[in-house]
Amino acid sequence: MFRFRARSPIPLIPLAFLTLACGQPLPPAVVVPTSQAEQKTPAPATTSRPADEKKPATPTTKPDDAAGSVRLGRTEPLPKKPGTMRLASYNVENLFDDKDDPSLSGQFEDKDMTTPPERLAALAATIKRLDADVLAMTEIESKDALVAFRDGYLKGLGYDHVASIDAGDPRGIEQAVLSRYPIVEATNWPQEDITDMQAKREGQGWATPSDGKWPKRWARSPLLVRVKAADGYELTLFVVHFKASKGFDAQREVEGLQTLQFVNERLAKNPNENLAILGDFNATPSAKSVKLFLDTESPRLRNSYDRRFQPNAPSETYQTHVTNRPIDFIFMSPGLYKDTIDKSFFVLGTPLPPKNADREAPKPAGYASDHMPIAIDLETDVKKRG
Repeated sequence: MFRFRARSPIPLIPLAFLTLACGQPLPPAVVVPTSQAEQKTPAPATTSRPADEKKPATPTTKPDDAAGSVRLGRTEPLPKKPGTMRLASYNVENLFDDKDDPSLSGQFEDKDMTTPPERLAALAATIKRLDADVLAMTEIESKDALVAFRDGYLKGLGYDHVASIDAGDPRGIEQAVLSRYPIVEATNWPQEDITDMQAKREGQGWATPSDGKWPKRWARSPLLVRVKAADGYELTLFVVHFKASKGFDAQREVEGLQTLQFVNERLAKNPNENLAILGDFNATPSAKSVKLFLDTESPRLRNSYDRRFQPNAPSETYQTHVTNRPIDFIFMSPGLYKDTIDKSFFVLGTPLPPKNADREAPKPAGYASDHMPIAIDLETDVKKRG
């Protein structure tokens, strides 16, 4: 069983996120572009602070709330060092094909959910720029829908390996993985009983169900995927998409606890396993369902935000959702964290509606998703890693 540290999570949560959580005013929006130096040289794998990092980089264009502005994340992805592996996560906001699934009807009819070609093209352009070698995805209708998208829009990108399994969601959405490396294992647990996780809620700060009813199952079962590169490097992923919306804090907490139990069982057998829990957590770092992953002690999981490319960049640089919240994460086992390249974590911005736009307002040109993709680079060569 995981042991949780009786400590403040502040060392692992970026200061900008704490400002968000506490409701304090945010600094002016600054979207960090790719500088000429970054285009030529990858971010250094060092913990020392560059001399030019005393203040955020000046953007080439000033972002604003005009329709279609890139107001969150970076305007360009970080360069990827040859020979490294880029791991990424992306909620693609209801990627549905044009096939009518008879199992999705009535309240959850899928025939009206077909993703329009212009948004598929925008998603594909984002994925191409991201250049992830292993891409975890959420809100995929099915493996068939993902394969159709790949074959129609992602040709030539090397995503020969696909995993996507029904997760038990009534709308039909599930988690998936696109990989340039062979997938040697894929499974999930849609029927897992999570009611026994209530007993693990010790101490203060836990939520209770707003309707008094405890969830019996995940909203969407995590997807476990294991990939193996040609050089023998292996990577295990728990792709999660916890329950959304206000009033479901208690469900997200027990979903997180059950996920941690599965993770702990694997790491007990192999403490050195390269393992990541990543995806859409539908909560910010101040929520208990996220703190669960920040406060583990044995083993201590690490947050990819600790490797962010510019630690003192404004809040918007690392927010991942259209509502200006950081709710997408990559948490890593000790073994995997050793392989991460310092200052390689980033959020890639895409065009969004104005900050306070109505949810049903028309989307701007180039709109891909209500989430921004996140990524971190891994040094998989043991000799280079030292």
